[in-house]
Amino acid sequence: MNTSITKKKILSFLLVLSIIFTSAISPFDFAYAVNTSEDDNNLDTQITEQIRVVDDGLYINDTFYSKEEFEELLEQAVYAENGNEINSLAITGALAGSWVIPGVGPIVVTTAGVIIIGGAVIAAGTWAYNAVDAFFAERAYKGHKEDGTKTDGHTVDNNPSKLPKTGTPRTSRDRTADGSWNGKVLQRRYYDKNGNADLDIDYTNHGNPKAHPKVPHRHDWNGNTRGTGY
Repeated sequence: MNTSITKKKILSFLLVLSIIFTSAISPFDFAYAVNTSEDDNNLDTQITEQIRVVDDGLYINDTFYSKEEFEELLEQAVYAENGNEINSLAITGALAGSWVIPGVGPIVVTTAGVIIIGGAVIAAGTWAYNAVDAFFAERAYKGHKEDGTKTDGHTVDNNPSKLPKTGTPRTSRDRTADGSWNGKVLQRRYYDKNGNADLDIDYTNHGNPKAHPKVPHRHDWNGNTRGTGY
């Protein structure tokens, strides 16, 4: 094998990786990256000049927030005024886009699943990463549920008679007249973060227009019990 050609191939490959990495990160203009600890037992200790994640909370600009306090901060997150329209999902299932937490700074979730807080990349696998991922995934799910739209990971059941009471967490599932993707939608069910039936949207009056004058109408689930239509 020609050694010179092999070296060129390796260099070309490394150059491509460098370009991909740079283009994926530079648009978000973050200053400091969080490096994963080499010791798996210390995975939850990530340090930057702005963000420091520890086992029981995190420091943001030297201010300590417990896990509970950080989750409360996430509730205050709003769309960044100069951010792009939030219309895509990261591979983690969270909303992709730019958000701002007053007093903390921007949170960016990329379509590749990278989470950046206050300019620092939060390492995947840390509790902070998981908290942000779960929060925005839940927010995305609630948005679809409120609008009656299909979630990421939406499916169609091949049984036209009924839908299962359990499914993939934070997803929707349709029941169609013939069990096909192109069939008339009779019912859409949403499954909560635990995979349990959460909400039904029925697109028929069940043959009883007096009892169900509104089409479509909704039924909330409480455990294994489906509530009355509204």
